[in-house]
Amino acid sequence: MHIDLSRFKEINDTLGHRAGDAAIVHVAGLLEALRRQDEWLARIGGDEFAFVLGAGERSENAARIAEEVIRILEAPIPCDGHLCRCGVSIGLSRTGDDVDGRQALINAAIALSSAKAQKGSRTVLFTAELENRNRAIKQTADDILRGLDDDAFLPFYQLQFDAKTLEVSGVETLARWQHPKHGVLAPDRFLKIAEDIDVMWRIDRSLAEKACGDFLRWRLEGLAVPRMSVNISARRLLDPELLASFPTQSFPKGTFVFEMLESIFLDALDDEMSKAIDRIRKAGIAIEIDDFGTGHASVLGLTTLHPKRLKIDRALIAPLTRGERHRRLVAAIIEMGHALDIEIVAEGVETQAQIVLLRTMGCDVLQGYALARPMATRDIEAFLRARLPATADTGLASEGSPPAAE
Repeated sequence: MHIDLSRFKEINDTLGHRAGDAAIVHVAGLLEALRRQDEWLARIGGDEFAFVLGAGERSENAARIAEEVIRILEAPIPCDGHLCRCGVSIGLSRTGDDVDGRQALINAAIALSSAKAQKGSRTVLFTAELENRNRAIKQTADDILRGLDDDAFLPFYQLQFDAKTLEVSGVETLARWQHPKHGVLAPDRFLKIAEDIDVMWRIDRSLAEKACGDFLRWRLEGLAVPRMSVNISARRLLDPELLASFPTQSFPKGTFVFEMLESIFLDALDDEMSKAIDRIRKAGIAIEIDDFGTGHASVLGLTTLHPKRLKIDRALIAPLTRGERHRRLVAAIIEMGHALDIEIVAEGVETQAQIVLLRTMGCDVLQGYALARPMATRDIEAFLRARLPATADTGLASEGSPPAAE
């Protein structure tokens, strides 16, 4: 049983190491009270313990004993005159004919990592499936580092269109990974692991340099793309070196946009976040809220942040043609945005019927497979050149555009 106390670092940081030491001694006493004479208990890290249960009935009841450990350790802990609380994560593994004590410790650590990745106090039992998943994660992490060395991360672009004229009004930059074995991979295949190994900032910087270079070249070549947007995480938003990653000095004000997930902000922005947003605006970079309708945003939050644009999440656009209720909801979001002088972007537009409805509702910008799919640099340049001179408003993109999704 590999036991880890979550939030223990906060005790040391806020109350000092003396209080942290008192907490560890208390936890050790609680665990010792559960140990039988033939069992083994040790502190193996700052806030981690290894508890080896006896064979037979004790090991068979390991899951129940783990639940008891969680119940006991989640109670308030005395810390040098204070009462503190910690979460508890536990990884379980069994010894056997082909698993000695050393390997069991390794397996328990793998199970613990899985438990800590989940919310709340958890117990996870090591399995072969978990080992395979852990091995795959490690392989992906190694491949990501190799991909950074090989400059294998590249921008793809999805065009946005003026809802009234269907002329190109912007482009969203999307991260892709040119994997040597698996081909072009979308962020869901690498984003979380890249964040876990703290290299997402390197990927962002590489994409930013390429995207900014593409955008400037398009303008010089007369390929009309009024603005470019990139996605920014909350962690990156607070990075003091963020703006240095984006060579946007040659961009006209407002032509470069940061898209922020709706979950980044609440009704009241804290001082650090507010200062970060002020720096962005002073640099001439506009702000959009992405995936609206799935997170924490409210009218008060929107008036506080006052973004330039608001993107309605595709989950709200998809059922648009299925009933009046869905249409009223989207229409209300559009009306609310316009009342706050915020432009509205609909993403995930996949059918001609959705285009017609959104135009009728007064939506400002459309983005989705019905108009253009995400494309590599070479493909999007060909797409833009095919539209010179601009085609007439036919209700869809030009003949050279990718087919609409069914």
